[in-house]
Amino acid sequence: MKYIHSILIIFCFALFSCATVSCAEENLPSNTLDEPKIKQLPRHSFLKIDRNITFKICKNEEDPTDCIRKKMRSSGSGFVIGNVPYGSFIMTAAHVCDVSDYIRYLSGPGVTAMGDEFFVTDVGDLKYSGVVLEMDLQSDLCVVFIHGLRNAPVTISSVGPSPGDRAYNLAAPVGFFSKGTIPTLDGYYNGQHQRYASYSVPAIGGSSGSPLFNAEGHLIGMIHSVHVRFQFLTFSPTLKEIREMAGKYINLETH
Repeated sequence: MKYIHSILIIFCFALFSCATVSCAEENLPSNTLDEPKIKQLPRHSFLKIDRNITFKICKNEEDPTDCIRKKMRSSGSGFVIGNVPYGSFIMTAAHVCDVSDYIRYLSGPGVTAMGDEFFVTDVGDLKYSGVVLEMDLQSDLCVVFIHGLRNAPVTISSVGPSPGDRAYNLAAPVGFFSKGTIPTLDGYYNGQHQRYASYSVPAIGGSSGSPLFNAEGHLIGMIHSVHVRFQFLTFSPTLKEIREMAGKYINLETH
């Protein structure tokens, strides 16, 4: 009886412990195997983008000595969509490529744009200069050619996500990025909001142009904006818009 009593005590303790911490195997999250899929993201396709725009501002246009130079800097994200023998095509947000906002900001008599540097940095800390080929401000998409870059491109999915599907994001938020280090974030596809695809993936300045991938590591979107009052609601062009612009420069396969 003493032996049976001890067994009952042990059994009750184990039962109480499992009830407290939910240790039953069938209660474990069903997506515990999703984590290794993050390693399949095409990290070498990711690029940090930097813009340096120099203006000459003269208070007195008749006096060339009464001038100052002002440099404006911004950063964003991008990714390789295709290669040719002498370089690569990359995609980012159109407002990362567009300098008109800077010109409007400094508009006025005596203001002259002196220079515009567009360069990218890859995960190996190699830097390349770029030339903007096309912008679509409505969809907020831009394609840039990077001479000398030959990093592996993303695979663009032909099937869009369904609401509730997990999405993975590689980005350089607030310019945070260094050799071998790319911030990796995730969230969910919410559905289409007005003309944009909506995701619950955190973003901030520097995330513009950053790619969104599905669990297979295929591109499904690109962050171009974030809700002004809630930085966990982000927006992307539709996959159709991304494929249409990318298809002008590369041969798209079905995935």
